[in-house]
Amino acid sequence: MQPSGGGNRLRNIWKQFGTSGNIKSFIVPGTWAAGNISDRYYEKKYEEYRVNSIYGTVDLGFREFLFLNFTGRNDWFSTLNPDTNSYFYPSVSLSFMFSEALDMPEWIYSSKLRAAYASASNGTTPYQTALYYALEDYQLSGESVGAISNSSVPNQYLKPVRISEWEVGLNVQFLENRLGFDLALYQKKTTDDIAEVSTSIASGFNSALMNVGEIRNCGIEFMLHAVPMNTRIFRWNTTFNIAYNANKVLALGGAEYLTIDGAEARSEAAYIRNKVGESYGHIYGYKYLRDDNGNKVFDESGFAMRTEELEDLGSGVYKLTGGFRNEFTYRNYSLAFLLDYKFGAKIFSGTNQNLYSNGLHKATLEGREGGIVGDGVTESGARNTVNVDAQDYW
Repeated sequence: MQPSGGGNRLRNIWKQFGTSGNIKSFIVPGTWAAGNISDRYYEKKYEEYRVNSIYGTVDLGFREFLFLNFTGRNDWFSTLNPDTNSYFYPSVSLSFMFSEALDMPEWIYSSKLRAAYASASNGTTPYQTALYYALEDYQLSGESVGAISNSSVPNQYLKPVRISEWEVGLNVQFLENRLGFDLALYQKKTTDDIAEVSTSIASGFNSALMNVGEIRNCGIEFMLHAVPMNTRIFRWNTTFNIAYNANKVLALGGAEYLTIDGAEARSEAAYIRNKVGESYGHIYGYKYLRDDNGNKVFDESGFAMRTEELEDLGSGVYKLTGGFRNEFTYRNYSLAFLLDYKFGAKIFSGTNQNLYSNGLHKATLEGREGGIVGDGVTESGARNTVNVDAQDYW
């Protein structure tokens, strides 16, 4: 039995000093210097937060093949309400070295079965629970004007994000560690996720801070390791790994969906939303309007029409990720390269949208001479036979 403990105090201070002024206030035109501004303003930005922590661990072992570990940590956050700023995070893990407990073939170098549960927190950033003020860049009667600096409605009952996860895994090595694999299954749940909920602009704020999010991630990870060649002067080490993750939004504080603040295309044609029952980070945008037979619907001028409401275009989060790494060592020289991959996500391209809109994409070359006949139906339901002179619209 090996107990241990300790404490930690984190103090983070961020300061920024600067000066600013109106471009029309340059004393000598064209001299870009702070000393050349007639109505120069000085500004100072300051942030500070603290986290006090205590923690402890207990390690237990039995005959070199069974190991049990307990940990506990308690944090006190200065960024939260003093009445509710204390949070405890426990964890426990169990490892069973069955290569040590059982008679195994000689070609099995080592083998371990593990299981663990842990909880943690991301904490919060400063000044989200109360109003704070700042001096503006302009003056009134020679005095600087102060105003509320919050862009979001503060929340005095704000809580830190809570994360809990369990995992089971298996690790086996063969042939004196020349070949081996590691397999893991996990489930992670994030609760009390902090989100900026939209509010009326008339309130003077852009959003409000709330603990509304609950998201679950489940997945499997697999890694294969091998040493195909190992001589006195040359060694080839290779590793291949693959991971699959499926997530689901479980709750959003009673709302059906939330649009992520700031996560939108500049053209306002696509947005990122989290919707209850769906995976995280779905892209919502407009699709071509189609009839019951799947044909595009065109207006009487021959232009394709779009849906009136935003449609789900798919998740922007990759589900399948991995990599393939190789390292070659010859005497004192080594060469390594890594190939990584990811699949299963959608991308909304604002670049392509602008290229299509302005007729600069190669796909818009069709029909520039002689016009083009749309493949679909008109808004009235008739087959589209409108021949549009494309040159009028590029």
